[in-house]
Amino acid sequence: KLLKSTVFADVHTERRLLKGEEEKSKRLKAKMAKSLWTPCFTAQVVCLVIAWVLLFILLSSYSAGGDIKQFDPFEILELESGASAGDIRKAYRKLSLKFHPDKNPDDPEAADRFMLISKAHEALTDEEAKKNYELYGSPDGKQQMQVSIGLPSFFMDKGKHTSILIVYLIILVVMIPIAVGTYYASSKKYGDNDIMKATYDKILTLFKPEEQLDVKTLTEVVGAAEEFAELKYKAADVKQLEKLSRRWEKSGSEGRKVAAKPRVFNLALVEKLKKRGRNGESLHALKCFHNNVALTAYLMRCELTETNLVNAQAIVGGAAPLIEAMIKMSFMGGMQRPTSNSWNVVNDLIHFQQRIHQCLWDTGDKTKIMYLQLPHFTEDNVKHIVMKSRRGRPNVEPGFEEYGRLQEFIRQAPEERRGLKDLTDEQQKDVHDVAAILPNWDVDVEIYVEEEDIIPASSIVTLKLEVTRNEVPEGKTATEIFAPRFPDGKYEGIWFLMGELIPHGRKKMSTRLQSVRKVSSRARVVEGTMQFKAPPQPGQYSMLVAAKSDSYFGCDFQKLITFTVRPADDPELTVYERHEEDLELLREIHSEVMGGAVSGSDSDSDSDDDDAPESKTADKRVDNDGDDDEESSSEDESESSDEE
Repeated sequence: KLLKSTVFADVHTERRLLKGEEEKSKRLKAKMAKSLWTPCFTAQVVCLVIAWVLLFILLSSYSAGGDIKQFDPFEILELESGASAGDIRKAYRKLSLKFHPDKNPDDPEAADRFMLISKAHEALTDEEAKKNYELYGSPDGKQQMQVSIGLPSFFMDKGKHTSILIVYLIILVVMIPIAVGTYYASSKKYGDNDIMKATYDKILTLFKPEEQLDVKTLTEVVGAAEEFAELKYKAADVKQLEKLSRRWEKSGSEGRKVAAKPRVFNLALVEKLKKRGRNGESLHALKCFHNNVALTAYLMRCELTETNLVNAQAIVGGAAPLIEAMIKMSFMGGMQRPTSNSWNVVNDLIHFQQRIHQCLWDTGDKTKIMYLQLPHFTEDNVKHIVMKSRRGRPNVEPGFEEYGRLQEFIRQAPEERRGLKDLTDEQQKDVHDVAAILPNWDVDVEIYVEEEDIIPASSIVTLKLEVTRNEVPEGKTATEIFAPRFPDGKYEGIWFLMGELIPHGRKKMSTRLQSVRKVSSRARVVEGTMQFKAPPQPGQYSMLVAAKSDSYFGCDFQKLITFTVRPADDPELTVYERHEEDLELLREIHSEVMGGAVSGSDSDSDSDDDDAPESKTADKRVDNDGDDDEESSSEDESESSDEE
């Protein structure tokens, strides 16, 4: 009754959501195409094109110029090679008058050119300079190699040195430190997986994986994340959220728990902080409270104001990394405790992630809510399916009995599906189209030891779960998930879980998680492999394994598998025989190693040999006396140990 205002019973809204799903897919594709040419990316492309053009010009000029520029007096005098002496004098007279320093008093380049012309004339007319030029390439004789850097003439202008220095100081002293400081201040706020460190602190405060997890409290953990602290709410939005909160609280006092009561960030804490004058903390606590209520109402599919709807979608869109961080924390914490409930905690977190994507609230009846992922389905439609399924055993594959009951509906022929009587032909077609793309899995479980037919004790065992997506045609890849209320486009990922080993005969089932990993793949066949060490004691063992979708609720595989561990010296183990070539190689290696050891201890062996005759004489003397047999035997043992 509390959910009569939801969109479950609104067929027109459901139709609009289906159209919105198609529009969302088109919008995301257009967004991906448009997002490429953002102003920043366009500017980068322009700069890159300019850089390539400049590089091409430099390479062209280099290839045209050839090798390093050599001293060529004919080129300097603007003559062809082998010009006559008269032509040389005429060219020298003409160019020296043109570039003479007296005629170009304000041009330093003219003075340099005049000196170069004089040196070129000297190299062609003076016998000694000509000889040096022919031998060493310079009229001054043999020269050392000099390398210089060419700078624009702008940097050589003394009148602009002050401006250049000011710009240099601004860049070096002001702009670079500001850029580095800004980047460091921004990156310092974030921890692993690009999650803010303040968010990790709140997760540690609100999320207690070692305790019994109440899934309804996870909305408070996600809503309190620092990533959503900048969301804004208007007065009308706050009024609606507080009204919903009071309604849920009243239903809870009447014994009908619709939503969990906030444990930390509630209105009582807000008032308490206000009285103490801590207004900043009070506003932050109020924001966390509003985020929690907005997310809860969104998952209940309540009608929300536009601002509340946008804020809730922002929280839903950013919740996945936070949930995965909590999964990692639960797993790592469970590995450090001998008794842990990590399997159940991680299982609940994955289910919460599924409900986030499908906009489903935990009503306590998982059999009912899984069918609300289908379009046009209301609680009345679900009743017909649930009543039919509860009369007999579910017609599903082994492993899907508990968490994969939706598989029964998906695998049925369209004419066999129940709950569609009140829907129009067009609506029924929508249901069948969506059912065709929901997870329809075949899961094969294999447990083995590499290159062995049995599992010996203390060996490294590999567990492989192979998921075949029957909803994906052969040769194709998976498409985006069907999630009309999820704001962003997404592809399905698969979680693989492996529980702790359970010896045969133990009555209590272990709830400790031994391994968990997520595979994000669009392939039709997805494999998840995990390894563990077999126990040292032979016997029969069991373990829970699971393959779970991160996007759909009610399509998961979970099964208890059993296997036998054989003794380490079992005769069925593969025996590897050494070939003669291998033995010969081992002998060579052994002789090389021992030869090095003997050569390194020659001096020790020499000293031992020098002492050997004396020790033998002493042994004979003691034996003849016959009185100190016990003492001589101890000395013999010590000497033999030294020699060894």
